[in-house]
Formats: sequence, C-alpha cells, structure tokens
Amino acid sequence: SLYRHIPFLILANKSDSILSLPETDIGIKLGISDKRTGKLRTELTRQPLEIFSCSALQNRGFHEALRWLVRHIR
Repeated sequence: SLYRHIPFLILANKSDSILSLPETDIGIKLGISDKRTGKLRTELTRQPLEIFSCSALQNRGFHEALRWLVRHIR
C-alpha cells in the first residue's frame, strides 16, 4: 500500500487525569490493538503504528513518542 511506511502516532494526552485510559484500552476502543507495532521495534514490514500516553501538564511521554516517530521516518 502507498502509506505502508508512513508512521501513525497517537498521542493520548491527559494521562495525568484519573479518567484517562491505559494505552491498551485506547487501542481496543479504536480497534487497532492487533495493528500496534510496538515501541521498540524498528524493522517492520507494515505501517508503524503506536499509542503513547502523555501529559502536557507533567511534561511526560512526548519525548519518547517523538523519538519513536523520528526512528520511523524514512
């Protein structure tokens, strides 16, 4: 497919809230649990897709997510 190598990153902000969902639950609700490629894998045969919990308030999760994105940009 044309978009096979384009990374798809989901930033789940507000993870500091007591109402926030874990990444696994977000994947289930979005119907993408089986499509997630993992945070550490770099050699992929399909579109890189991952969810990162983050909190702008606590400055958490964004750096890790952006590092993942940079690793997958070709």
